[in-house]
Amino acid sequence: NQTRSQRVTLGTTLNYSPVSWFRNRFTVGLDNTSSTAEVLSLPGESSDEPTGAFNQQVPRTTVYTIDYAGNAEHSFSSALVSTTSVGAQVVSNKSESLFGQGIGLGAPTVTVLGSATTRTSTNTYSEQNSVGYYGQEQLAWNNRLFLIGAVRFDNNSAFGANFYRIAYPKLSASYVVSEEPSLQ
Repeated sequence: NQTRSQRVTLGTTLNYSPVSWFRNRFTVGLDNTSSTAEVLSLPGESSDEPTGAFNQQVPRTTVYTIDYAGNAEHSFSSALVSTTSVGAQVVSNKSESLFGQGIGLGAPTVTVLGSATTRTSTNTYSEQNSVGYYGQEQLAWNNRLFLIGAVRFDNNSAFGANFYRIAYPKLSASYVVSEEPSLQ
């Protein structure tokens, strides 16, 4: 009885600022996992399967990611700074699992699933893709008062074929009291 797994995770990020006020970040990634799980019961070892049994499951999962974020900063004055942000993400997740069972191995030296007298198998597959993008505007006054407005749009294959996308608006304000000159 054994389980073996192999996993490969790769990723890289590229940061690029063509001018001081415009920053870009581009990230790509891959996460690939493949496993094999085997359970062997030789003939005569188990009262559950006296003729022997061999079960094998092979799950595989692959996830691809792409992410972009861009920020443009503009100072209207020494007190008022605007940061405009845009971005997008793509995630693709694919999973497959193969399962095989063999009953009736015949002899202790026969441990191959295909040699069993009764064989069954199943296969499952799923794929989910997600695309999202956003825009955000942040106004900062004296690095203390922040006003943020944003909207994010997402589309996911899990939403179904008749669903186009969903929007998530955002509006927030914050005040950082510790930045007040009288408290420093």
